[in-house]
Formats: sequence, structure tokens, C-alpha cells
Amino acid sequence: MRHARFVCEEEVFTVGSRKYAPDDHGKAEMCHMHCQSLGRGHVHPRPCPNHASGPRTCDNDGLEGRRHARIQYKPNPEEPRDEFTHAAYWDSLNFEEPVNDPALLQQFTRCPHFCPHESHLERGEPSWCTKPLWHEPFDRNSRVGRNERVSADGHVFACSCASPGIHLVFMLDCSTSMGRKDVRPSRGWRHASRIIKGFQTIPARFVHRFPRATGSQHTPEWNWSDVPAAIAARAQNEARTTQETLNCRLGAALEAIEDFIERRRQTAGGAADRVTISLFNSGVLPNIASVPIADFDMQRVVENPVFSDRIWGGTDFTRALQHAVSRMNPDHRFTAIILLSDGEAEYDQAAIERQFRARLRDGAHPPRFHGLQLRPEEGSTGQLQSIVQLFRRLSLDDRFASQSAFHEVEDREGLIFVYREISESMRKPGGGLITRPSTSVA
Repeated sequence: MRHARFVCEEEVFTVGSRKYAPDDHGKAEMCHMHCQSLGRGHVHPRPCPNHASGPRTCDNDGLEGRRHARIQYKPNPEEPRDEFTHAAYWDSLNFEEPVNDPALLQQFTRCPHFCPHESHLERGEPSWCTKPLWHEPFDRNSRVGRNERVSADGHVFACSCASPGIHLVFMLDCSTSMGRKDVRPSRGWRHASRIIKGFQTIPARFVHRFPRATGSQHTPEWNWSDVPAAIAARAQNEARTTQETLNCRLGAALEAIEDFIERRRQTAGGAADRVTISLFNSGVLPNIASVPIADFDMQRVVENPVFSDRIWGGTDFTRALQHAVSRMNPDHRFTAIILLSDGEAEYDQAAIERQFRARLRDGAHPPRFHGLQLRPEEGSTGQLQSIVQLFRRLSLDDRFASQSAFHEVEDREGLIFVYREISESMRKPGGGLITRPSTSVA
């Protein structure tokens, strides 16, 4: 395929034993071998002829074997592309069918999604979705064939395994430095200024002097008649600043997590995920625990009473890691711990190892660990990197856990990119060779 170049959803696209990057030349690929390597339900990307902004404005979308691309392909991800089935692609080029094996040709028409249950991985025999490529998602209550089941994301499998999903455990640093405004969420992020609007609080050093009249621990209502005017004025001024509590580093991180979760919801297999979010500084502040991803709502997260306290304190990695490791549960085959911090702290490695091994003895599976360092300072000692290495060492060669990784992030765009990168790493990426409409592929 000497006139074709690769376009890929990620930075690396694998074809058999070969790996390609976006815009790599396809001259090493032979037509029939290329399609055989891509296998079941593969698609061929092509430039969109009318440069459509989406399926509704694309002339190809809805035609047999053609649709507007549902993903973005690198390089030039903003460039509109269409996707063709194997048969439609070669037909559109007026090119002779390169594969002459009827069984393979039949496979190319079938959905490439498979049941991720570990029992299939152990046998090396995938349980494929039984429906055609690009089928509409099935409702969980749909009537399907005998011995078939509908997965949470609408695929049909001829097995009784429940889709395990991933338990996504987000650990977020909320120490004083996470309140800095050098990294902020986008202007349009609706949660940045929704926190405790109109709430008035007494500066902490004066709290012990004035009894609360009513209210909870996190949202007290004070007897303002007992408060000196100067302190009341200070409280009212702080009430105005708390209206934008999340217009800071922490808010930018939460916006990136919200984007991550929306992407997982739309990913095959992601519909069975569960979400846990906890904050940490010198202690741990649990927020939501093991919520089905379909029920996740960022408003519920930011309205948690935890956020009515100001972002404060130091960083304690030991407590944060102990809390994260405690989320390892035998009921969750896959757990991903994603910890973000803008600071550094010593941690009790021996204590973490003991707890980790104890959870394994209880039947839990090793988690994948992603450590995100936000705006690392010069002279950083690399504590988060060492934590990633620790989790890799303890993962016992588990295929999922062995992909633990360390990431450095400088700004909001970097946060969005890294969280998306992590999300994409949890599924099979798309890609393929692309040619201009007038170009031969032979």
C-alpha cells in the first residue's frame, strides 16, 4: 500500500507485529495481509468528501457500509473523515477484493467488541459480540437469543459473564497550593462558581469565640448579632471569594475528570464502570464512593460538604495511598487509581506494601496506578514516580495493572490531554491507512 499513510486515534497503532505512528508510510503493508491483520470488524478511514462537521451533514453517513467517523484520527484530528467497512472500502476504490477467504470476509462484517471477562482471557478465546458491525446498542431488557446476554453498553454476547467494568478511584490533592489560580478550569465550566454561593463564614482563628446558632459542621449559621462588625465584614468579604472556590488548580483537575468520565461513558465496556472520588491533604476527605458511572454527576461532587471548607493544609501521601489501596476489592476485577498532586511528601512504603499484600491475600486484584504531577517544581525528588514504580513491582505481572504510569502536567490543556490519554489507554484504539480519493492503494 505504497501510496497510503497511517491515521491513528492514538500515538501508536498496531498491525500484527508492527507498530505505526500517525502519518507513517504504509509501503510495508500488502493489501490482503493488512486486512487480515486488522481482522474482525475493521474499518478503513477516508477523507470526508463534503468536509462535514458531523454525521447529520455527511453525505456518506447512512449509506451501506459507510458512515461519518465517530472518532478523531491523528495527524490533523480536526480534519473530517469517513469510515468504510472492508467491502465498501475496496468497492469505493473500484479495486478487486484482495481477500479470497469467505470465512475471513464474513468476520469482517461482524462487531469487533468482545466480553472482557478474565475467563476468556485465560482461555485465549474471545467471546465476540454476535451482532453485525455498527449495530445499534441493545437495551438491557431486549429479548436476544438463548444463552445470550446484553452488556451494559448494548452489545450481545453468547456467554453468561457480567461485564466487569473498571473501578475508577480518583485521589485529588486539595492542599493549600491546589487553590492557586495559575491553572484554572475553562471559562465555560459551570461548576467553578457554584460552590456555597452567599455562604458566610467566620475566619478560622475567631471560630471558637462564637457559638453556632444552627447549621451543620460544614455549613454553620452564625448568630451574627454576637459577632463584632469588623469580623462580620471580613466574613462577608470571604463569602464573596468562596463563590469561585474551584476557579483554581483543583477546579481544573475536576473539569478534566468530568471530561474523562464522559469519554468512558461512551466507550465500549465503560458503561459498567464505577467511580470513587476522594480528596486529600494532611488527611483524607471522601466524596463519592463506587457510584455507577451512569449515575455520576459532577454537581453532586462539588456540592458535597467537603467543599465548604477552604482548600488548605499540607500533603500526606501515606494516608492518601492507604485510602486508595483500601478501595481494592475482590468484587472489582479491574481497579484504576488515578492520583493527582501538585506537591511532594515522604510516604511510608513499608506500610503501603503490607496493606497492598494483605488486600491481595483477601482476593483483590492488583490495581493500575496513574500518578499525575501538576506543575512540578525545580528540584523535585520524584516521589510520585517512585510510587508508580512501587505499584508496578507489586502488580505481579497483571496485564491491566502493569500499565501503571507517571505523567507530568503543566496547565489545564495538559490535564485534559493526560486524563483523555489515560481513558484511551483503557480501550482498543482505532486507526488505519488512508489515501486520497483519487489515489491508488496498490
